[in-house]
Order: sequence, then structure tokens, then C-alpha cells
Amino acid sequence: MSSSTSDPQALAMTPATQAPQAPLLLSWLRSSISKTILASVANYTTSFSVLRALEQKFASQTKARQLEHKRQFSLVHKGNLPIFKFIDKVQAIAASPIDDQDLVLQVLNGLGPEFDFVVSGITSRSDALTIEKVHALLLSHESRNEHDLAMNDLTVKMQANVALGNGRSRGV
Repeated sequence: MSSSTSDPQALAMTPATQAPQAPLLLSWLRSSISKTILASVANYTTSFSVLRALEQKFASQTKARQLEHKRQFSLVHKGNLPIFKFIDKVQAIAASPIDDQDLVLQVLNGLGPEFDFVVSGITSRSDALTIEKVHALLLSHESRNEHDLAMNDLTVKMQANVALGNGRSRGV
């Protein structure tokens, strides 16, 4: 017995051994496929042709889905969302495993001008930051911005009260 016939893979690939298995495999494939998908492969007569048709059908759908994800990924912007929701949104759109640096770049590209200082700081670093570290930095910056806005609002209200109070003390 030669080594090629004792090899299970070589034995499985010979036409003589495939012939008895082919109808069984084709039957199994047809019984395993949903009715809607079965309609698209019903005319194929070999298991190979059914598998090839399914591969082509789903490959084109997968490619279309990937292109749509890339489009959504490139268009995502923070807008009025809080940082944690924005980063969750970017990660959800990415959906599939993505390089951490690509994710960081997309998050930074989607931020508005109020984050320019922190974006400059992050992009000027010589070491690459993880998305978690960038998330923490952006949350800190957002919190500081909200605090500054609240303080400015309080200052404006206090100045308005002082101006109104000064007007009354003059007897006006």
C-alpha cells in the first residue's frame, strides 16, 4: 500500500471515494439549508456546485455589509452625544475586530472643535494610546468643559444679579 492511499485526505479526494459520498452530501446540504436559501441553489446538482453558489451568495452580501460599515464608520461624528455614548456608537459601527489605532483615529476624527486641544495632545504623542486611555482622556476633557460652562453660567447669573441690585440701590 502506498503512502498516498493510506493518507485519509488523499483517499477522500479520489473520484472513486467521492462518488458514493456525493449524493449523501448533496442531500444533507439541501436538508440543512433554509427554504429561502434553498430556492437559490435548487438547480445545482452537485454538492460542490451548491457550496460554491452559497459561498458566492454570502461573499457578496458580506462585502456589501463591510462596505456599509466602512461608510458608516467614516461618517460618524460626536454631535451632541456624550463621549461615552459616542465611543460606544463608534465601536458598535465597527462591529468586527478593528485595529485599536484605527478606532482611536476614527473617534478623534469624529470630534468637534471643542476637543481640538485634547486631540492635538493625543496625536502629538510618540506612544500609541489604547481606546480605553483615549476614552478616559476625552471623558476628563468633556467633564472639564461641562464644569467650565457651568461656572461661566453661574458667573453670568451673579453679574446679572449684581447689576440689578446696583440699579435698585441708586433709587432707580
